[in-house]
Amino acid sequence: MIQVIRNKAIKKALKKCGHQYLSGDLEKKQELQYIPDKKVNVGMGYHHFFESEEAHYHTTSVEYQYVIKGTAKYFDIDKKEEIKVKKGDYFIIRENTRYTLKAKKGCQIIFFKYPAINDKIILVSDEGE
Repeated sequence: MIQVIRNKAIKKALKKCGHQYLSGDLEKKQELQYIPDKKVNVGMGYHHFFESEEAHYHTTSVEYQYVIKGTAKYFDIDKKEEIKVKKGDYFIIRENTRYTLKAKKGCQIIFFKYPAINDKIILVSDEGE
């Protein structure tokens, strides 16, 4: 079986909300009609303006990310290390890595999370940077 989400639908959804899953085993409703998949979550982040993501980590999932456009900075909280990524860069965020993200306006990232589970743990403010 081949399933497709058309470019027009993806662009429309990303205009309304800059973070959309293309496929996965999702618990929350979103703008885009995604393709259900119990093995891997695949999504896109499009940052309409400068954004900071709250500090968090994943207990089990590993994130595989590719920067399509723009730049972003990831901060590894435990190592106290900032990693700048730009168009064309590929990187992996291992499970239990406590981090935060700062993305510049226009940044686009495609990401894969394996396994496809909701294991995101938000850090309370005194645990973050």
